[in-house]
Amino acid sequence: MTKPRSKYYGLMFRQVDGKTLSTKEYSTFLGMKSRIKSKPNYKHLSYDSSFDGPDGFKNFLNEVGFAPSQNHTLERSENSLGYLVGNMVWATKSENLRNRSVTLWVTDNKDRWPMLTYCELININPLPVKQYMYRHNLKIITVEELSINGYTGG
Repeated sequence: MTKPRSKYYGLMFRQVDGKTLSTKEYSTFLGMKSRIKSKPNYKHLSYDSSFDGPDGFKNFLNEVGFAPSQNHTLERSENSLGYLVGNMVWATKSENLRNRSVTLWVTDNKDRWPMLTYCELININPLPVKQYMYRHNLKIITVEELSINGYTGG
């Protein structure tokens, strides 16, 4: 006797050349749960309890929607938080790389930006800023400090 298919089977799997493959979204969902359960550097994080049980994947999909493309990955907007409702978005690899725990930040004490994004916004070379921040062991720098040290756009 075969196991009955989930009512969400069509959202979880697709047929490609006669093979059954997981969808991007379902693979991401399983990966998220697996990382938290098995990877030491994710143990302090959690995922929303609504992602458990028979409707867990449906709830996950309702929260994040379908990936805009195969090149998008799931990102936590705030890395110190888990995979919680309101803290997940689909992002491209380059967007995701800008939101890592090793990301350098620029702030005006109201908003903050990844250093690379800020440098692009004000049209300055990020390399000297990065070197300055590493030399002074900074993870975050203020717009005012950048300006005082001559790192201004034009």
